[in-house]
Amino acid sequence: MTDPCGWILLDKPEGLSSAQALNRVKRALNVRKAGHAGTLDPAASGLLLIALGEACKFLSFLDFATKRYHFELHWGSSTTTDDGEGNVCATSEQHPDHDQITQGLAYFRSAYPQSPPAFSALKISGQRAYKRARAGNITRLPPRMVSVHDFSILAHHTDKGYSQLEVCFGKGGYVRAIGRDLAEHLGSLGHVRHIRRTQIGDLRIDQAISLASFDDISDNAHGGGAGRVLALESVLDGIPALDLTPVARQRLSFGQRCALDEEHLARASCVLSLSPDPQQVYLLRDAGCVFGLGSIEADRVRPKRLLRSATIPKPIPGAAP
Repeated sequence: MTDPCGWILLDKPEGLSSAQALNRVKRALNVRKAGHAGTLDPAASGLLLIALGEACKFLSFLDFATKRYHFELHWGSSTTTDDGEGNVCATSEQHPDHDQITQGLAYFRSAYPQSPPAFSALKISGQRAYKRARAGNITRLPPRMVSVHDFSILAHHTDKGYSQLEVCFGKGGYVRAIGRDLAEHLGSLGHVRHIRRTQIGDLRIDQAISLASFDDISDNAHGGGAGRVLALESVLDGIPALDLTPVARQRLSFGQRCALDEEHLARASCVLSLSPDPQQVYLLRDAGCVFGLGSIEADRVRPKRLLRSATIPKPIPGAAP
């Protein structure tokens, strides 16, 4: 049996790790190969993008997508984990009001230096930061620049001591860290609770399927679950495409490079009028069907990831049998 190739948009509940949620989906759909993009903490909920089958080859190229979150910022105390799961390590009597918070948000609506939480999966000297922290080595990690595309206040509950906020990050941003940083910027302390991811790129939480619905599936992904799997191309709209000829596809399937000329380009693309960035990734398409990912180096297309079907030779129209 061949695994389906596509995507699941899952609404992960709180209290479950991303890996545990992934395994539940794999069992329900009876698939062997699956992965996910953008880990959610066990205490967080919301949109988790799951790849099935050969779609897993594209996961490492989806980190560029912006991610949007809703969360609560509780004022007056910081914790070891920057969320409600950790121990309180300091308190403050300073609680900013709605206007002060609104003014403070403006500082973060750009690129700013963010220190990741001490309890994170980043590696420090070859060891995961959270393992160092659990061993008692809790230190502020070196900052890195994080792009914040939007940061706004949804509600402020003075009597309950917390605010509801929404943030949209580029790659590498931590909600726990920006909540901590906003509180410190306003002369207070704070930690976040109830983080919920609502969007990844153009994918929205209202398109997602609850995990509970998978527990009711008795058929595999080729039967009752097939309607829940999105087509491969549906999640890749943000990646520019190169429409290539069958000749180009065959060359690339053998691991060879091909020139950007009429023999290999089925249709001119606007990206080719620019100076292609060798770090930019392109969808490789033949007759509108995606068969892999590639880059442009020295005016030649170089294959990076190819679907298994792309390595099966296809007849070239007009070629001798």
